Amino acid sequence: MSASKSEVLTKSNNFYSNIEVAALTTPYKKAVIACTGRDKSGYYGYKQLTFSQLEAACCDYAYGLAKEGVKRGTRVLMMARPSLDFISLTFALFKIGAIPVFVDPGMGLDRMLICAKEAEPEFLIGEKQAIRLKNLKRNAFKSIKKSFCVERKKILGSTPLQTLRISPLQQTLTLDVSESDSLAIFFTSGSTGIPKGVEWSHGNMQRQGELLTQYMKLEPDDIDVATFPLFMFITTAANRTCIIPDMDFSAPAQVEPQNIVQLIEDFGANYCFGSPALLNKVSLYCVEKGITLPTMKHVISGGAPVPFSVIERVQSLLPNGLVVTPYGATEALPISFIDSTELQEETGDLSAQGWGTCVGYPVPDVDVKIIRSIEQPIAEWSESLALADGEIGEITVKGPIVTEKYFRRPQEVLKHKISEYNSETGSTEIRHRMGDVGYFDQKGRLWFCGRKNHICFDATTPYYSVKVEGIVNAVNSVWRSALVELSTQRGPELAIVIEFHPGECPDNWNEKKSTFFTLLEKFDIPVKHLYHYPKSFPVDKRHNSKIERSVLAKWAQTQL
Repeated sequence: MSASKSEVLTKSNNFYSNIEVAALTTPYKKAVIACTGRDKSGYYGYKQLTFSQLEAACCDYAYGLAKEGVKRGTRVLMMARPSLDFISLTFALFKIGAIPVFVDPGMGLDRMLICAKEAEPEFLIGEKQAIRLKNLKRNAFKSIKKSFCVERKKILGSTPLQTLRISPLQQTLTLDVSESDSLAIFFTSGSTGIPKGVEWSHGNMQRQGELLTQYMKLEPDDIDVATFPLFMFITTAANRTCIIPDMDFSAPAQVEPQNIVQLIEDFGANYCFGSPALLNKVSLYCVEKGITLPTMKHVISGGAPVPFSVIERVQSLLPNGLVVTPYGATEALPISFIDSTELQEETGDLSAQGWGTCVGYPVPDVDVKIIRSIEQPIAEWSESLALADGEIGEITVKGPIVTEKYFRRPQEVLKHKISEYNSETGSTEIRHRMGDVGYFDQKGRLWFCGRKNHICFDATTPYYSVKVEGIVNAVNSVWRSALVELSTQRGPELAIVIEFHPGECPDNWNEKKSTFFTLLEKFDIPVKHLYHYPKSFPVDKRHNSKIERSVLAKWAQTQL
């Protein structure tokens, strides 16, 4: 490549330009490492790409995709597990201005088919199961012109992926874009409503990576074990090494913990994102085996409130690191951060007293306001909507990490987005309604109290799921709990459903209930019903951590 570093840096806002810069400045540095599984002797194998090799693969794929008719604005449905090819193909699509569409297979078949149909992609890149699904459910995939199978087998109705990798006769140029141009569409899991296609811009992704790097003080040589696909793109674009674990990314709770530990030890990995369910399993394994993780600087967890017991257990494994819990959503991430030091020294105890879950201080350039919790759309922002510190309401956020729209969901845009005029710049900005409720304390920290649609009522008094559950979850034998509202002849009544740690449900449960009732009465919470759920809680498909409270409410209703 003949372009200088300064030319690469200034020629485009395209998120892909980060790969060009990395290939220029650190061509032989490892970019992506992927596990190939264990051999007969039990040794782990790996394959990898340097940044120079990654850029070459991206250029080859970009040329092949362009020859097939993929161009600026073309939507390409990505239904493949993370791999070296998956990373290379995604960045190749960024390079030419095409729009990859990510549909998480963990959301379930019905929701996945809805997303595929709604996105109307022209191309499909997927594994053989995805190709067969497309052949079977033709109506959901009728917009597909051509499919590419990532395996080297010829599946009916697809072309092998290797036909896309063509060494270009001349270099495919990186498309010049604006920061607001669409980069990708990420579908939400729909765990708290319908799945929605969130349109990310090049600027959104760039600023997200900068904030994560800035807050966690990440160094160029830090190595990431990426158990969540989104972090793979951010890590690689930030010129750091990304390791793709050997796991089912659609079922993080089913991870083999020794696989994650071995990656950390083999490469001296420094940080890792994991859902609460994944970290719970890995940390239990480490405690059982007497393993610590001295190279880890940060273990990041999100996707659902992280049980304090899990934070304490993971922190005990990190002699030189911290557990960090960012707050955000697919539509806006990160909004705030808090680490285990503050959680252990103060806010964890407050959660046990019904304060909710502290998610820390807002990040730079992100404006968080709490507004009155109302169902109606809010077309334009007014300062009269904002509540004072200490008052609970809906969390809203504005800033460069906030996405502006949903793909072909105008009603959802009206429901979740507020236009806000900036008199200083003369422009209109977008404020996102999180659908979460919370408040600011006197120190300026944000507290999360639960989802707006999880608020329960006793008569007309609202009770917030995470605030109430924090009290119950502080009991040692409790793994997690759920506040639900039941319909009775007397009117709505509050109930708590409890999942105990394995083997820790009291034998005399009916007698022990009184201790929980006494605890809740101490905090003036009028729970009328307590139930022990006989198996593991139903949870969301993506992170295996968000409790499906609606399912538990239906079950509890049958127990009356």
